[in-house]
Amino acid sequence: MKNPFSKKWGNLYGYIESGPNYQGATNPADLSQFFASDVGGQNVCSEVDALIVSVEGYQATAGVPYMPIPRNGFYNSNSFTFTLLNQIGLLGPGGFSQPPGWNPGWGKSVPGL
Repeated sequence: MKNPFSKKWGNLYGYIESGPNYQGATNPADLSQFFASDVGGQNVCSEVDALIVSVEGYQATAGVPYMPIPRNGFYNSNSFTFTLLNQIGLLGPGGFSQPPGWNPGWGKSVPGL
């Protein structure tokens, strides 16, 4: 069996869903179907916009190396999600903490995101 850590997996990129309920959010009521009312509150629109700006800025770079089970300077989608949630203060007390189970990459901040 080939060593999965020797494979070139490519770089980690994000994805932004386009549509009226995501881009340029100005009314939290428009986002209520996607976000629980206790997550973000009145700031949910500005927080969504901040995440979009972060991902768009990151997309303009080369990205960081991706690996399904990251190690030694590699990252995965758990790392990407952890970094974004941390940026808007949704980690720790009152927010999301370590997801249950084994989550490789969680707790690793993606540089440039």
